[in-house]
Amino acid sequence: MRVNMARVVVPLSIAVLELSHPTWAGASISEGVAAAGGWWIPLHLLLIVGYDVLVWILWTATGTTRALLGVFAVSNTVFLGVDGVAVGVLSQTDPAAADALWNSPPVGALANVTGAAWAAALLAVAAERSPSDGRPDGRRMVLVELSLTWVAFVASSFVAFAAVISRVLAVATGAMAAQATGRASVPFALLVFAAVLRQHVGSEAALGMLCVAVALALRRRSGPAAESPP
Repeated sequence: MRVNMARVVVPLSIAVLELSHPTWAGASISEGVAAAGGWWIPLHLLLIVGYDVLVWILWTATGTTRALLGVFAVSNTVFLGVDGVAVGVLSQTDPAAADALWNSPPVGALANVTGAAWAAALLAVAAERSPSDGRPDGRRMVLVELSLTWVAFVASSFVAFAAVISRVLAVATGAMAAQATGRASVPFALLVFAAVLRQHVGSEAALGMLCVAVALALRRRSGPAAESPP
């Protein structure tokens, strides 16, 4: 079946935006806004729209997955609104206030909630799309593996080596699924790996979006019964 191009173009467009996110050597957010020129605020507005459209694309009939996607959509919109729009405006008039807002504990907590919600939502979408390996306890084992992967990812906000553990678990989960069911597990494995990658900024975030794009393309090609329309 012909791939629905919107499902691929949206995550790829987000990847391009993430690659265009400025980086800077200093600790001041106003330096980052200055490095972006006039691109900082439009970039974050486009990221808000892009992620909201991606949530619509990933929307499913399952209540738990919808709830997780909804939590992510709300927290991500608020976070990018503060981190992007509010900080961008303040940086032009009061750089010290912008730095204080960007470094404040509530914004840090919001960033962590957003990342955790994204990982949980993407893992939930992956769980729905995991092919059965025929074992009676196969589904339960997949859910255990995904839960451990998510816990390790969340812990990486507080323990540095937990990020490595989350990625090892993600790769192992995808590899075991591929061993059991072959190529049918590739979209599942890509979504699991994307869930433990950084969002929003740089090449790592773009790689995650590329994984999502390929997973959506491959899943769509498998036929109309393979995924529910949003």
